[in-house]
Amino acid sequence: FVEVEARVKKALKVLLDSCRDAESTLAVTHSSYLRIALSIALGWDLTKSKAQRIDNCSVSVIDFSAGGQAQEVMINDVRHLRGIGVGVTNQFGGESDRERQLVLV
Repeated sequence: FVEVEARVKKALKVLLDSCRDAESTLAVTHSSYLRIALSIALGWDLTKSKAQRIDNCSVSVIDFSAGGQAQEVMINDVRHLRGIGVGVTNQFGGESDRERQLVLV
């Protein structure tokens, strides 16, 4: 598990470093890697991350401020699978001061 966590941390750094200001980056991965990435980015307890439901083909979005602070925008969104819409919006209704955005599928 420690090796997987190290690989995910490295991948997150590469993804964020490759994302220019005010851009979004899309990453497609397996649910277990996604849980680890969300845990690392959002400071969740890695041992409890299995409790977070991640459906196949769901979308999770994290905004990152210029200072690198991560903010959860949506986790496990499956609206696109029901044909309700394709736009990515902040499910919490809050304003985001994002500098960069990471979209995890």
